[in-house]
Amino acid sequence: MLLSGGRLWGAVAGLSVDQLVAWGILYYAYTVLSAPVALDLGVSRLQMAAAFSGCLLVAGWVGQFLGPFLDVYGTRYALRAGAIVAPLAFAAVALVDGMVSLVVAFALLGVAQALSLYEPAFRAIVDWCPDERERSRATLGLTLVGGFASAVFLPFTSWLLAHHGWRQVVLVLAGVLTLVLVPTRLLLPLTSRGHVQHRTSHAPVAPSVRRLAAGLALQSLASTGVFLYLMWQLVEQGEPVVAAAAVAGLAGAAQVPGRLLYGPLRRFVGGESLLPLLLGVQAAALLGIALTRGALALACILLFGAANGMMTLERATVLVGWYGRATFGAHQGHLVAATGMARALSPFVVELGHAVVSYAVVFGLLGAVLTLGAWACSSAASLRAQDAG
Repeated sequence: MLLSGGRLWGAVAGLSVDQLVAWGILYYAYTVLSAPVALDLGVSRLQMAAAFSGCLLVAGWVGQFLGPFLDVYGTRYALRAGAIVAPLAFAAVALVDGMVSLVVAFALLGVAQALSLYEPAFRAIVDWCPDERERSRATLGLTLVGGFASAVFLPFTSWLLAHHGWRQVVLVLAGVLTLVLVPTRLLLPLTSRGHVQHRTSHAPVAPSVRRLAAGLALQSLASTGVFLYLMWQLVEQGEPVVAAAAVAGLAGAAQVPGRLLYGPLRRFVGGESLLPLLLGVQAAALLGIALTRGALALACILLFGAANGMMTLERATVLVGWYGRATFGAHQGHLVAATGMARALSPFVVELGHAVVSYAVVFGLLGAVLTLGAWACSSAASLRAQDAG
């Protein structure tokens, strides 16, 4: 289903608002809710992190099958199913009364994340836009709006918690999901294909894909840990919770100017050098967050967020540029499997490390992880040249 003109940009605008709300509630709200939920249920922060790791693990596991499904059948079924599953799964969190029910609710939340976040949304844009320049503009527009998710929903969730109990807050946020996702996904011109392309779904995985997946998995491990625990690292340094939530939200907001600068930077740096460069910048910024305070730490937070915003665009650009539109979903599925596993491990790894050392030290170690990821992404480009040969 190819779109152009006002119809294309109307669809992109609707999908952008959809992603802003989906990311803000299904992902970022956990950062604020984790402490009061753990306290009320009588579980440790480490157990809470393990439950959310299970959520992300389920999202990654579903995502690896979802990518080929999107290539074959289009985005309509997945995104509309997500519009139903997401509010119900999030509302189920309000019903938990212990560790077992928390794990089950978070597992359902993982399914909702897979059906609702960037992976199916990017596939929708790839379907709508065959032209590379138009596709880049549409992806930029989507991620510019989505980049405000943490900046909007971290403070908003904190404000709700200041006036209501966490169970009431969960139900309010579930209501917001319903009001936005259901009508938006019913109205969007989502693709539906009736033919089956088994060759696309079962294509062998090239060595460059495995190496690229490894590098992006390391980046996902580190960035997930930073975005989920930056607020609590600031609290550990003495910031009030509400102020820490606002500053942590700036890391997400910084993705927006980063994405605006992505196009000029990509043209200046060159295609295969930008991905490892962004990981290197994030590693340096994370070291600054761990070692400094005040204005310099804030600058490092903004730099980390800006580079992460570029990473979202670069990942989609690399997949289409290296492997083409037809197999975008399948290759994205391979990456989602690896990055989903890393993302799932991140909350547990960070909390496990924090049981021994401060968040600042853990962040410094995550910077080393990003450096290793930069090397993996750089070598993936070389392997791709060998694949082509």
